[in-house]
Amino acid sequence: MTAFRFVPQRALSALLAAALSAVLISPARAAGQGASPDVAALGRGINILGYDGIWEGYPNAPFRLENLTAIRKAGFSHVRINFFGFKYMDSGNILDEAVLRRLDAVIEQVLASKLIPILDEHDTDLCQRDVPECTAKLKAFWRQIASRYAGKYPALVFEILNEPGGNMTSAEWNALLGECLAIVRGTNPKRNVVAAVLNTEELPVEQLTLPAGDGNLIVTFHYYLPLQFTHQARRGRRLSRRSAR
Repeated sequence: MTAFRFVPQRALSALLAAALSAVLISPARAAGQGASPDVAALGRGINILGYDGIWEGYPNAPFRLENLTAIRKAGFSHVRINFFGFKYMDSGNILDEAVLRRLDAVIEQVLASKLIPILDEHDTDLCQRDVPECTAKLKAFWRQIASRYAGKYPALVFEILNEPGGNMTSAEWNALLGECLAIVRGTNPKRNVVAAVLNTEELPVEQLTLPAGDGNLIVTFHYYLPLQFTHQARRGRRLSRRSAR
């Protein structure tokens, strides 16, 4: 039980959602095959650092990097770094170098702890609300991240965007995803990349369009029902009507 004392209450619902997220196999690997060794190695994972002061330079705020050892001992194989990159961009959508160096250090610590890091761009709210602004920022984000990590940290997995949806249609998401994948593949041709299904109640898996021949894609969707279980840490907040189903 003590292995989980480091999980802040604010992150509990994200942890539970991650435990209930599903991973699919890209079409390039699906024909008569199971998951690739790379996908299988991901095993179980946990979200970390989404709302942590580490990005502003505060250590142990509240997550402690030594907790990665406890995460590994608890049976997890990967951690999903919830990174709100847009917050650290200037007016020209250039990421803060100091924050990027902190991200480097986190990735290196994760790898040293024998865990697989997934770098998840987590600006869900803006991307669900303002598709044009999201488009500009997300492409700028992956252009910089892909260039920075080209040839480095081969175990590092990229996740293009957490939970696309809201005002974003499947057509818009497919177009943006395709552009971001093209950016990433320009410098990281073999990097494992996670792509999400549009985050709606219908979970339109069949509407997701992926580039043919890319054998290093992992498709994911998040499933939250029943909300009473997956959002236990948010008991004080009004739950969606979906929780009554």
